[in-house]
Amino acid sequence: MNWLRSPWISGTIVLLVLVNLAYWAFFHSNGVTLNFTQAPLREVILSFERQAPVRVQTNIDPETPITIYVQNAPWPDALETIAVVAEGRWFPGYILAPNPADARAALADWRAGSLPEGWRQFQVGGGGGGGWMIPSVADLAYDGEKLHDPRQARWPVQDVEPRELHRLLDQGRFLTDASFWVPTEWNPTLARLPKDGSVREVARALAREAGGSVEEFIILAGRPQWTGSPQTAGVNATRGGPGGESFRGGGGGRPLATPEEIEAWRKLKTETDLAALPAERRATVQKEVEEMRSLFEEIRALPLEQRRDRITALMDNPAFQERMEQREAARDARRSPEQRLQRYQRYVDRKRQMAQTQP
Repeated sequence: MNWLRSPWISGTIVLLVLVNLAYWAFFHSNGVTLNFTQAPLREVILSFERQAPVRVQTNIDPETPITIYVQNAPWPDALETIAVVAEGRWFPGYILAPNPADARAALADWRAGSLPEGWRQFQVGGGGGGGWMIPSVADLAYDGEKLHDPRQARWPVQDVEPRELHRLLDQGRFLTDASFWVPTEWNPTLARLPKDGSVREVARALAREAGGSVEEFIILAGRPQWTGSPQTAGVNATRGGPGGESFRGGGGGRPLATPEEIEAWRKLKTETDLAALPAERRATVQKEVEEMRSLFEEIRALPLEQRRDRITALMDNPAFQERMEQREAARDARRSPEQRLQRYQRYVDRKRQMAQTQP
């Protein structure tokens, strides 16, 4: 190995290493490029993962044909396009466990299909009564522009009593756009409350304070197409939780928080999300949030039968449907031409049905 001692050869090796690092830095900083026509979703995700710093897990059929064209886009923007084309939505997921081996094993089980018995899921937007029907700030503010990494969104941590891990993860599903999994029997009381920070910072701090470990990943979840009926309204028409069903295992169960805590956390999340918006858009979105909240609080106060009739009337209201269409139109730039045509045909069909039912 004496030849390695030569200054010329050593310098050449160093130069090659630097060139290689520069090559990867240049190409990976240019963003994600996807060019597929009717390709299986699994191929699109594999290509995305080769270019992005995240790994994606999905419950959508991996053979779903996808047509997508993305050029040098930031990875959140590219993943949003995949989600729109695949009729889904995406959000961060965190598995917390007593040690790194358990966390890695749980993630492997999750990828294979579902977690075994003995795990609890705290699902984004899940549970807590009728508040889930109110569209989120992110949904109301969506205009098709570039997106931010939701793992970096702020989690304004609130103290709970008792200060148990499960109760704080329960809080996390209402204050963030993330879902959490944790062993049912592992629920230590934390000596210190994590500081406010990003979702990923708080999730890691919770695992650390609990003496455990955490695995982070991105979830691409399927969602039904909104049809204008009360059965598919609300969370299924937004980027909220997965329709109230447990995703990839882990019993969801009732929230651990009181209704008063949930209401306070939802309002706090709205305030936090509004504060993150550009100043020129904040007032408009805030007004719409307040209008929607007032409307759904009015609906929730009605008796059950009247509530159903009121929701049906709301969904059939042309102005409401127009607002839904306007928000959905912002996603059209990400869809394939065939999908745009199909969506337009559905829109025309609904208009025709409405005209036939009106006196």
